[in-house]
Amino acid sequence: MARSYAKLYLSVWDNGGDFLDLTADAQWLYWVLISHPLLTPAGTLPLQPRKWVRRAKGMTYKRIQSALSELVDNNKILVDEDTEELLIRTYIRYDRGWRTPNIRKSIEASISRIESDALRDAATHELTHAETLADRIA
Repeated sequence: MARSYAKLYLSVWDNGGDFLDLTADAQWLYWVLISHPLLTPAGTLPLQPRKWVRRAKGMTYKRIQSALSELVDNNKILVDEDTEELLIRTYIRYDRGWRTPNIRKSIEASISRIESDALRDAATHELTHAETLADRIA
């Protein structure tokens, strides 16, 4: 089933949060990614920065590339250029779908379809540790 909404935790705006250290372009791109219709239950997307340019008037490929680099540098996303995949690192944890058995199965199936070994390992790690880390979620 396709998603019809994205969960956005207001705690990203808390003082001292690292999200506030991101540039406006990086924050914007993060919102584009977590609300993207192609986002899988595992938090992956095809790496298609040229398409994302069309998500806002005046956006440029150069700005997208810079925002992507910033999100990678700040450990918000992981990118595999070879497989052209992107993982929103904490998506599984914060979406909390793992708490529902059917959605957990969907997450596991999505993880199994990740081509990148590094991204698959990172997504598996997030799912495995989601319950342990749940108390940190705002």
